[in-house]
Amino acid sequence: MGHRFTRQSAGALFAAFAAFLLTRDITFDYFRHALPDWAYTASGLTGIAASIVAYPLAARWLRRLP
Repeated sequence: MGHRFTRQSAGALFAAFAAFLLTRDITFDYFRHALPDWAYTASGLTGIAASIVAYPLAARWLRRLP
């Protein structure tokens, strides 16, 4: 039942973390002007959504590498 930590899952985790940071940094300035009271929350949630999408995509792509 346990999930083994492989190079592919480590790479996918790194891709998800990078997607979170990149998306959060890009959207924060927009949300700071659009939603000043919710800028941190909105940019954080956007980053989480990006990382949720990036993890399986990166895992699938990394499995195809030799």
